[in-house]
Amino acid sequence: SGSIISALDACFHENCFVCFEPGCGQPLVDAFFGCQGLPYCPDHIEIAEDRAAAGIATPTMRPSTTNTNTNTNTNATTTTTTTTS
Repeated sequence: SGSIISALDACFHENCFVCFEPGCGQPLVDAFFGCQGLPYCPDHIEIAEDRAAAGIATPTMRPSTTNTNTNTNTNATTTTTTTTS
């Protein structure tokens, strides 16, 4: 059970909506930024964008998404749906 967050053309379990920068994993509660369809915290978005511009793949698992473009969002809105099982 838990909430599903819809953001960056993908769906994330609430516990999985964290910064995708390796070694961070900060929960993204207030604001997040997107790069290549993955969420990042404000501290790591610049690193992710630099890596993407250099053609270096993000060393993390990519969620199921159809969006591969850089999407930078400040104060992005997410939709949360509660699911039960």
